[in-house]
Amino acid sequence: MSKYDFCLGCMNKLGGEKECPKCGYRADTPQKLPALAPGTLLAERYVVGRVVAESGEGFTYIAMDMDTRSKVTIREFLPRSLCTRKRGSDAVVVSDSARAAYRNFLEDFNDIGQAVCRLSSRSAIVPVLDIFRCNSTEYIVYKHVQGTRLTELVRRAKRLSWKEAEPIFMPLISSLISAHSMGLVHFGISPENIYMTTDGTLALGGYGVPAARMAETELDAELYDGYTPLEQYSLDGEKGKWSDIYAISAVLLFALTGKQPPDAVSRTHEPKLPIPAQIAETIPSHVITALAGGLQVYAENRTQSMEELYAQLFSGSGRPAHSERAHAEERERREYAEARREPRPRPAPRQKSAIDRVKDAINDDSAWYKNLSQFQYWLLTTCLGIIVLGIIAVIVFINVRPLLNKDGQKPPTIIDSGLVSSAEVALEADMYVVPDLRGLPWNEAKNSPDYMMFDLIEVGESYSDDYDVGEIMKQSIAPNEEVQMGTPIAITVSLGSEMCVIPNIVGKTIAEADEALTAEGLVLGNQTEQYSDSVPQGCIISITGASVGSRMKRGSMVDVVVSLGSEA
Repeated sequence: MSKYDFCLGCMNKLGGEKECPKCGYRADTPQKLPALAPGTLLAERYVVGRVVAESGEGFTYIAMDMDTRSKVTIREFLPRSLCTRKRGSDAVVVSDSARAAYRNFLEDFNDIGQAVCRLSSRSAIVPVLDIFRCNSTEYIVYKHVQGTRLTELVRRAKRLSWKEAEPIFMPLISSLISAHSMGLVHFGISPENIYMTTDGTLALGGYGVPAARMAETELDAELYDGYTPLEQYSLDGEKGKWSDIYAISAVLLFALTGKQPPDAVSRTHEPKLPIPAQIAETIPSHVITALAGGLQVYAENRTQSMEELYAQLFSGSGRPAHSERAHAEERERREYAEARREPRPRPAPRQKSAIDRVKDAINDDSAWYKNLSQFQYWLLTTCLGIIVLGIIAVIVFINVRPLLNKDGQKPPTIIDSGLVSSAEVALEADMYVVPDLRGLPWNEAKNSPDYMMFDLIEVGESYSDDYDVGEIMKQSIAPNEEVQMGTPIAITVSLGSEMCVIPNIVGKTIAEADEALTAEGLVLGNQTEQYSDSVPQGCIISITGASVGSRMKRGSMVDVVVSLGSEA
C-alpha cells in the first residue's frame, strides 16, 4: 500500500484503494530498472510516479509537486547506452568508458532545459518549472499538460480543415520562430509531442538532447517515421532549423489530410506526396505551396527559415512574418475602423435591362441594320445561327466531358519539387478491392502506401491465441470486397495470447527474475524470504502457488520465495 493519498499512476486521489479506480494502477507495482521506483522523493519535493515515456536520453515520469499539490512531468537524464541504476540505489552508475560522453550529453540536457525555461512565456511551449541535480544526474520538471495528443485528435476528427488548423498552428509556429531565434531546435516534432490543451490551444513538449534524435550517435535514436527529415537518419546529414521546418510541415499535412506522410528515407525514391483531389480542393493553394517547400526531401531545397514558412502559410505571400501580437493588433485596428466608418449610401444609377436596351435599339431610326438589303439580312441571320449552335455545342461538351472520364474523379494534387501540379499523374480509381490485412503488423500496415486508399482505424485491442502481439486480428470489411477510396476499415489489434507461460526463474536474482517475467508479460509479485543452504542470498528459491511452465493470465503477479542465504 502506498504511503501517499494519491495514485502513483495518475496522481489522482486514491481513496485508500490498492488499485486506482481511475487508471487501474496498483500500488504494489514493482520497480522496473533502471527507472526510479514509484514513490521515490526527489529534491525533498517531488514524488515520482510511473514511467510515461522512455527515450534515448532517459525516462519521463508523472509526478506530484508536494509543495503545490499539483501534477508535474519530470524528465530524468539516464541514457541506457551509457549508464544504469542498481536495485536498492537511486544513484546513476556510469561506465568508465562512457564518462566523457555522459558529461557532455548531461550538459546538453541542462542547456536544453535552461533554453526552454526562457521560452516558458510562449503559450505553445510546455513550460519548465524547475531544474535540479541529484543521484549523479539531472532532472527537468515540466508543467503537466492536461489535454489530448494531436495524433488522437486527428484520428477522432479524421482530418482538420484549414479553417480549424490555421488558428491553432499559428501560435505554435510563432513559438518555434522564437525558439529558433535562441538557437533552440527541437529535432523531434511529431503529433506525439503536440497536445491539444483543455483551453483549445496546441502545446509542444518533448524537447531533448539533439544526439538522441540522430542516428549513429552514442545515444539510442528516437526517430519519428513520417516526420523526421532525411538528414537526421545519418550522422553526416547537415542538421539545423530546416529540420524542424520539415517536421512541422509534415505534422500540418497530417492534420489536414488525416494520413501520416511516408518516411523521408522512402521519399528519396518517390518524393511526391499526393493529396486526394477532394481534400486538396479544401486546402488553399498557398498552403499546399508552402507545405511543398517545407517538405522537400533534401535540406538544400527546403524552406530555410520558420519565418518564411509562417509568412507563406498565414499570409499567402513572402512578406515577413508578424508576431501574434502584431497580427492581433492589426485585426483589432481593422475591426475598429470598420465599426467607426460612417455609412454613406449613394443611390446607384439605374442600369437599363437588356430588354430596355433592345427596345431603344428598335426605336433608333439610325440603327445600322435598318439599312441592310434582304441578302445582307439572310447572311447576318445565318452567321448568327452558326455562332449560337457553336456555343450550344461547347456547353454540351463541357457538361458531358466528366461522363467520358473513366474514373469520374479529379486527379490528385501532387506535392513535387516545390511545385503544385494537378497533372494527370495517376487518377484515383472509383473502387478498390479490400485486402486480407489479418496477420499483418499494425504498425507497418497503417503507414504502408499500399493501403493508403483505405481509412484504416484502430478501434481496439484484444487477446488472441492465433495472432502475435501487434498483428491485425480483425477487420470490419471482409477481404475481396470492393469499396470506394477512403472507406473506413475498423481494425482490431492483437495483444497476443492472454495466457503466459511462467519462465524458469528459480536460482535467478530478483532483478533477473523481474526481467524474465516482464518479457513474458507477467509481473513479479510478493517476495517471501526464507533461509536456504542451496540457493544463494537474493536468489529465487521457488514460485508460490504455481510452477515453472504453468500458464497464467497476462499481467498476473507471480509470487516468489527469496533466499536469505544459509541460516548458519
